[in-house]
Amino acid sequence: MVLEAVRPDATVQGAQMYNVNAAMNDAQTSFMQAMPQLREKSPDAVRQYLVNKMSQVQGTGDQFADAMIQQKLAEQLPQMLNTHMNQYMQFTQEQSYNGFTNVATSAGRSLQATLSADNNPSDESVAAAHADFRSQLIRPENMTLESYQRALRDTTIANAKAGNWQAVRAMHDVPEYQSMDAQMKADLDDKIPLLEAQAAAKNPETAKQLDSAESLVFSMTRAFSPYPTTPEGHAAAIQRMEGINADWRLQYGDATVPFTPKRIADTLREMDVNNRRQYLAAQKARLQQLNFAQAQTLVTNAWTGRTPEALMGWPIPEGAQVQQLNSLYDDAVLQGPDSNSWSNFWINASGNARDADMRPPKLTGFINSTLGSFFDGTGPATPQQMQVSQYAQLLRQGPGGAAAVKSYFGDKGEAMLALLDSGANLTDPQQFDMIRKQYQRGGLVQATAQDRKEAAAYVTNQSGPWWNPFRKGDLTNWDLTEDAKRNLAAQIAPLMAQKKVAFNLTDDDAAKMAYQQVIGDADLVPGAIIPSESGKWGKGQRWSDFVMKVPGATANQNSSL
Repeated sequence: MVLEAVRPDATVQGAQMYNVNAAMNDAQTSFMQAMPQLREKSPDAVRQYLVNKMSQVQGTGDQFADAMIQQKLAEQLPQMLNTHMNQYMQFTQEQSYNGFTNVATSAGRSLQATLSADNNPSDESVAAAHADFRSQLIRPENMTLESYQRALRDTTIANAKAGNWQAVRAMHDVPEYQSMDAQMKADLDDKIPLLEAQAAAKNPETAKQLDSAESLVFSMTRAFSPYPTTPEGHAAAIQRMEGINADWRLQYGDATVPFTPKRIADTLREMDVNNRRQYLAAQKARLQQLNFAQAQTLVTNAWTGRTPEALMGWPIPEGAQVQQLNSLYDDAVLQGPDSNSWSNFWINASGNARDADMRPPKLTGFINSTLGSFFDGTGPATPQQMQVSQYAQLLRQGPGGAAAVKSYFGDKGEAMLALLDSGANLTDPQQFDMIRKQYQRGGLVQATAQDRKEAAAYVTNQSGPWWNPFRKGDLTNWDLTEDAKRNLAAQIAPLMAQKKVAFNLTDDDAAKMAYQQVIGDADLVPGAIIPSESGKWGKGQRWSDFVMKVPGATANQNSSL
């Protein structure tokens, strides 16, 4: 006699459904928890994985519940496989993207280094290097067009941030770059010029006047060009480039000049494009259509070109100018005194000081907040006060000169300049107190022309031992030459005159104080003393360090060295 299975009543079926749902939830949870590992496996491997897992599901002891669980799992299988397929595709695109971007960035770095090693690469070598770079950017077979173009966009930006400008230019000729989504292209059109302008702000070549090929090309093709797009403008630009070529020939003879005929033509063409770009930007600004990144690019180019008047009358979007100037200051402080960012910043801060809108608000805020107590109180200068006096010196050394100090320091500008001229040691409370008292009495005293003349006579008439206090024993060869004395006297006398009137010192005390300031950690060589000039020899270096870098210099010194 065969007994038929009796279907459970409604109450029992309800309990069975709880068991089915619990089993399904456990299976789903287990599958999703394993997804970080499963997404890397092929769909066939994951299908086998799921079948195995289904066979391992523990029975409930209820044949109806167990049958329902297996049925539900089978129904859920396509959905779980579809979820995995999406994750698997995402994983493969990520792998392709990461691999592609790594190759594109490293290849861009190699391309930049290769072409930078040659001061004047030929057009053929540049074209060949660009073609070799692009050959490494072929779209992988398993990479979608969207992912590939996104990778092109991101690696273009990455190479620009790394200063690999040759790679940025080469990428423009990749067909998929040209057919990129309009929004992506617009993103690049905003970001790349800004990144290029920010890189130029750190480039020591662009901190010079128009006396080098790189600074001239930057000014003509990226900043506000000094030459208009007219026959007269072209003629003036060509004359300036030929002038740099002439200087090059005098120094290097027959070596290839910086401006070959082709480079002259290319630079003029880029200059015309830049002039057109600036004209269109001006139109956009007047129509209130200039976006934030475009405005920041214009501000940075005006800053680096030290042409603040070029922005006058332009309705820059609110906050763009302030944010960009503050970021230049922040970057200089972050990179520190031994960086190009730092030295370039102070050259440009000095050169742009005449325009109040081109003074970084963070810098002016720091100066103003510190000046409030600078000439009051007692004791040595605080670190912030020392820093502000250093800033004043850096501004004065730049192209803006003393006027730049007055622009930033306002009604205390004259007093700050006098303090710098005094050579006072602000870490000495006595000297700093004297400075403060003089200021409170109505201003710091300045040495007159007669004071400087008398100081020069005093210094020049000193005897040999005064000039070389380091001389011990029979070191006749180390006595200073008359020319060396005159050179040193020209530096010592003005400082002596200022210290004498500022601190009410005797001639001897003022002269010794000025002498020590000029000598500092100077190098002694037979017949001369070479004062430390870190700006001339290199950051943190002395004359002797510079000489050691020149092959054969220690054995063959000449006047030009």
